Amino acid sequence: MELLKGYFTVPSDIPDQRVVDCMDDYIKKYADSFDKEGWKLTSKIVYGKILSPLGEDIREGRSRWAIWANWERKPVIHTFEVDDKYVPKLLETGKFCFN
Repeated sequence: MELLKGYFTVPSDIPDQRVVDCMDDYIKKYADSFDKEGWKLTSKIVYGKILSPLGEDIREGRSRWAIWANWERKPVIHTFEVDDKYVPKLLETGKFCFN
């Protein structure tokens, strides 16, 4: 299980409540991006404004927000064709042995 974070910025003059009201869109983008990369969500998605001085870039007048949750890798299924001549040996041994 991994704690995966996503970040986004908005102009600092945008009220926090307006950002929260639009949070469903940000959360959807966050979740879709990890889902497409083969991750499975295992916890509630949490978000918040980063209030530390490192979180706000005063020069550019932007506020930084974070979204995070616990994820785990989905199993990867590989499908491939086996030449018919190997099937009897595969059934006999239960192992993929092509030598």
